[in-house]
Amino acid sequence: MLFRRLLPFVRTLAFRRGVTGAGKVWFKIWVGCEALSRARRLVTPVPEVVDTVVLRSGQRVEIRDLGIDRGTMAAAEKRARKAAKAAGGRAPARRGR
Repeated sequence: MLFRRLLPFVRTLAFRRGVTGAGKVWFKIWVGCEALSRARRLVTPVPEVVDTVVLRSGQRVEIRDLGIDRGTMAAAEKRARKAAKAAGGRAPARRGR
């Protein structure tokens, strides 16, 4: 999370001081930040398009179900923690709520 916030800040700062300014070190930092950003963009999978809807003027789309049942999700997390505990390993971290 911190990396996602810090990288754009450092990249912008390095661009101003290294590319438009005269700092060689800042230019190298900017090149590194750009390389990291582009590499992350290449590695990140493209989300699958599930449905496409063409709307006319005045129409709207409501998404009422995300397809994840909270009870099922909680049960799966509980089973994973039990299995990890039985195996002697650490339990997986809980997702943010």
